[in-house]
Amino acid sequence: MLNLTKQERLVLIFVGLIALLGVGINFYQKKAPSLDIQKIIEQQNFSRKVNLNRAGLQDLAKIPAIGPVLAEAIVDFKFHKGPFKSPEELKLIKGISQTKFNQIRPFLTLD
Repeated sequence: MLNLTKQERLVLIFVGLIALLGVGINFYQKKAPSLDIQKIIEQQNFSRKVNLNRAGLQDLAKIPAIGPVLAEAIVDFKFHKGPFKSPEELKLIKGISQTKFNQIRPFLTLD
């Protein structure tokens, strides 16, 4: 058997756990379904654009990548700040990052 100090054994255990974690993350990334907006559109037959200033909770919640919590945040924002002047104002709402905005932008209109 190897003559390792307690500290060396802990380092080997740590390195082994990190390697195992890396393998697990790699496996998850390969097996986990990615968010494919086009697939979501096809699955939900979501083909119309939603008017951001006229939409209610139910209309907003039907948009892919927006759930009931985000829909409520959008409605609250409109209530307190007034109608949206541009869709980019959505990024002022907590929970709507640039990535999230890019996902939902194709489904929105102000017309």
